[in-house]
Amino acid sequence: MNKQFLYLDFETYYDSKQSYTLRKQSILEYVRSSQYKTLGLGYALDDGKVDWVSQKYVHAFLTAIDWSRTVLVCQNTKFDGFILHEIYKKIPAQYIDTLAMSRAVLGKTIKSHSLATLAEHFGLEAKGFLNTDGKWDLTIDEEKALADYCRHDVELCRTIYLRLAEDFPESQYPLLDQTIRMFVEPKLKLNVPMLQNASVEEAKRRADIFKEIGIDKSEFSSNVKFPILLQKYGYEVPMKESPRKMQEDGITPVMIPALALGDVDFLEMLEGQDEKLKMLCEARVAAKSTLLETRSAKMAKIGSMGLWSFDVEFSGADQTHRFSGGSGAGGNPQNFTRNSALRTAVEAPDNYELVVGDFSNIEMRLVAYLSKDPGLIEAIETGKDIYCDFASVFYGRTITKENKDERRFGKTAILGLGYGMGWNKFIRTVRTQTGQTLTEEDSRKAVDIYRTRYAQVPLLWYRLDGLIKILFGEVNPAIMPWNFPVGFAKQMILLPSGLPIRFPNLRQEQGEGKYVEWVYDIYKKGKLEKSKLYGGKMLENICQGLAGELCKTAMLAMGQDVVGQCHDELLVLCRRGLGHMTAAKLKRAMSVSPSWLPEIKLDAEVKVGSNWGIK
Repeated sequence: MNKQFLYLDFETYYDSKQSYTLRKQSILEYVRSSQYKTLGLGYALDDGKVDWVSQKYVHAFLTAIDWSRTVLVCQNTKFDGFILHEIYKKIPAQYIDTLAMSRAVLGKTIKSHSLATLAEHFGLEAKGFLNTDGKWDLTIDEEKALADYCRHDVELCRTIYLRLAEDFPESQYPLLDQTIRMFVEPKLKLNVPMLQNASVEEAKRRADIFKEIGIDKSEFSSNVKFPILLQKYGYEVPMKESPRKMQEDGITPVMIPALALGDVDFLEMLEGQDEKLKMLCEARVAAKSTLLETRSAKMAKIGSMGLWSFDVEFSGADQTHRFSGGSGAGGNPQNFTRNSALRTAVEAPDNYELVVGDFSNIEMRLVAYLSKDPGLIEAIETGKDIYCDFASVFYGRTITKENKDERRFGKTAILGLGYGMGWNKFIRTVRTQTGQTLTEEDSRKAVDIYRTRYAQVPLLWYRLDGLIKILFGEVNPAIMPWNFPVGFAKQMILLPSGLPIRFPNLRQEQGEGKYVEWVYDIYKKGKLEKSKLYGGKMLENICQGLAGELCKTAMLAMGQDVVGQCHDELLVLCRRGLGHMTAAKLKRAMSVSPSWLPEIKLDAEVKVGSNWGIK
């Protein structure tokens, strides 16, 4: 096919006074609104002149293009591509997004991946600013100013694409296209009555929860009182560095409770097995957030507008290039918890079925085969229940699946200790995930059992620790002590796809006490932060990156039938009656060993049903 590249940027009406903006609404709501209006578009074909098309000529211009051979390139292609599909019914041969490419190529080395930041990063003429807020009809001078502004954005997009393409692996273009296509060409529907009912029930539950628990709402809503309440009930309060407050030296952050609704430690407590702790955390959520109530209502509104898009961000996860959830369709699907109404309300359209595949213990399997640990590998290949096996050694008696609490502890140990977790953090992890309280002695015992029983894993941490010198540039990366499916270069680890896990400004600094630590700089939410690097963390980054590569390979195998991706899950759409055949195909796709680690044994649980909440 003789491809042509179309660089495109729609300019559209918005009105902040009426809350009709992309800051206030999802892309789906914005484009499907009765207020939507195209003001014009800027474009360039291949290396040709950048030009402007006025609103009244847009339809004719788009109709004249041969979309069967057109590659669409935009900055945030989900927005422009959704307009193209939803308003003008045009589908290009391929989608490319410079925003996603920037995340993949530059990662967290820059504060954001906006067009303005990328222009600054590459030393290009700054992106301009133009205010057309609330202007439904433009004067001749206003349209001329908008045209000039838009043409400059298109030129920036084209230049940035060509710069990023130098380092973007060719193998990733089909996957980038697929993630954008899942959004701009929606195929799923939402069960509107179910979502409306969920919103009403959640409002009632929030109103009743404080009566049931017998503690005033203020105890949960207060950032001062809630940590005290947890301590009163015997729970350790997780801590984090304050993003604003510093100690007297003006450099060291003050430690504050990690109890915000988005904090990982808080989420672990909320999703753990300690029923009392879960109840306290659920009350905290009820006091601080109406998220489930409002999200269900919002999703119901979006569902009434038409088919629903599944939004994931290409290379969205920090460092590892795994997909993260996007909010362009009204809510981040990665936050739709299992067995929730939000998942169950995501349905296959009429005459179709959903096939959902979930990789089984993917990171544990990667740890096993990367370390070549015989104990872990033997358990995987013989089908032994490794969680029961570990728990049996720890408790000194035979543990089976019927011993749910003990097996849950074994699962927490196997999944938690593979990346070098110490005994103190393991106590908190066990408490939040199982409800069990370990003594220091028992926690040290569990850590020792793991590191002794699966001795090749800590040996791998040690070997990776030694390879940090390669990342720093002190050792020739060609001199590798053993075969490994990732590459090592200065300040980066290269995944099999060629995507880099970056460690910018890697250096050694004096840590606590007498220890010298490896650290690197990384942008988080636009703020430059310092992060530690050590063997266990390298292994975690590598395993998560490789897990993402396995998921992408399975996506490619299933083609355009993939309509969603969440963590280690794939959602595939098929015609009714073909569910079991599609399930068998998906099972194979998620079980095939990759060429870069042919010895690994993979597995997946696959289910067929009418909705995402298949049981």
